[in-house]
Amino acid sequence: MSNLRVAVVGLGYFSQFHLTSWAGMPGADLIGVTDLDRGLTRATADRLRVADYPALQTLLDADPDIVDLVVPPL
Repeated sequence: MSNLRVAVVGLGYFSQFHLTSWAGMPGADLIGVTDLDRGLTRATADRLRVADYPALQTLLDADPDIVDLVVPPL
């Protein structure tokens, strides 16, 4: 069985805990990240060596198995 493909939306403070957890989870591959702040998206993607998605739709087009939403409550 192949690993689950995980994408993270939202790269604020709490995302560090999600990203660390996904990176250490057997059976999961972090495939990419996106945030409204393009600079933060690029920097995080470079640091983690994953894809940098410019928008939510492009991330969804990559067909992840899991989309982890790390966004503030409304």
